[in-house]
Amino acid sequence: MKKLVLLVALVACTLGANAQIWVGGALGLGFSNTTGDAKTELNDNTQTTFTIQPEVGYSLNEKWDVAIGLGFTSTTNGGCLKDNNYTEFDIKPYARYTFLTTGKVGLFVDGGVDFGILSPKEGDSKTAFWAGFRPGIKFAASEKITLVAHVGGLGYESVQDDHNGFGLSLNGNSLSFGMYWTF
Repeated sequence: MKKLVLLVALVACTLGANAQIWVGGALGLGFSNTTGDAKTELNDNTQTTFTIQPEVGYSLNEKWDVAIGLGFTSTTNGGCLKDNNYTEFDIKPYARYTFLTTGKVGLFVDGGVDFGILSPKEGDSKTAFWAGFRPGIKFAASEKITLVAHVGGLGYESVQDDHNGFGLSLNGNSLSFGMYWTF
């Protein structure tokens, strides 16, 4: 038993010696405008989305990180979708594997899950769930500052009483930028 406790303590010290804590996250603001078409009976639609996603993470070594993020998104629609105003709160634990590093640039993939609550302006709240992988790129601007970008993802999504499905999204609408500060 003493050997097991000593082994666990040794592994914890080894991981702790190489580990670094980082904080950061992402801010987002998006606008879109769709012009209606008389043939399809669509009205003009405008949408504004604001997102804030703080994160805290722990670098285990040069290849592996674990982190947890919190998210808040507010979406306001106009035109034909004006009744679809909502806010979303979510929690996002994930593990990051950096598979390629060249100088200050690294390519990675995050594997994680998102648990969220969608609250429309009118009506009942719904739970949301996502599990999958998000590719990204990071740039070490200095020893303490890292810039990060994600694009799309591959995974499963489910929104209570609304939809669920599996898919791949690699488009500009799912691009996000963030920054981390390492202690």
